[in-house]
Amino acid sequence: MIFSQNQFVLNDSNIVFINELHYDNVGGDTLEGIEIAALSGTDLSCYKVYFVNGNNGEYYSTITLDTIIPENDWGMGFLFFLKSSIQNGSSTQGDGVALYNVCKDTLVQFISYEG
Repeated sequence: MIFSQNQFVLNDSNIVFINELHYDNVGGDTLEGIEIAALSGTDLSCYKVYFVNGNNGEYYSTITLDTIIPENDWGMGFLFFLKSSIQNGSSTQGDGVALYNVCKDTLVQFISYEG
């Protein structure tokens, strides 16, 4: 399937992906979290998001994505998961977020930020 707006090709390796990460505001951190995108109706029960500390490579928090992606538009769905206290990284040591399929024991996507 091709999502023509962005010419993004969806196949078995990237049906579920991190679409947005909100981790830092001007002032106090509010409404932090992560948006997951997938084909409408996708069951996310096999997926977890791991938040990774760039100083030591260990994860400091997780989100279990135990839900179904709704229909939003053009056969795609998007869900935002609130998560307080996402680390902001630093200019020398970035942090990261990993999307992991626990049923297949597979890293789906890793995004580093800052640093």
